[in-house]
Amino acid sequence: DKMVDIGENIIHGQIDMNPEKGEHNCPCNFCDYKSVCRFEAGFGGNAYRIGSRLDKKEAKDIILKKEENGGENA
Repeated sequence: DKMVDIGENIIHGQIDMNPEKGEHNCPCNFCDYKSVCRFEAGFGGNAYRIGSRLDKKEAKDIILKKEENGGENA
């Protein structure tokens, strides 16, 4: 669902610099577009979103609950 939402936003011209940083990784380190994006945390109001930490059981429960609801948000 998230990928579809992002794709629709891109099609409509909404392309925000809004990376999510995990506890041990930074997506910008692997991004092919960092030279174009030029995102810098702390510069011009830029900041990483911090992802929520789920264990495997919590993630599985969320996915299964969503499937039970016919793919709608849980």
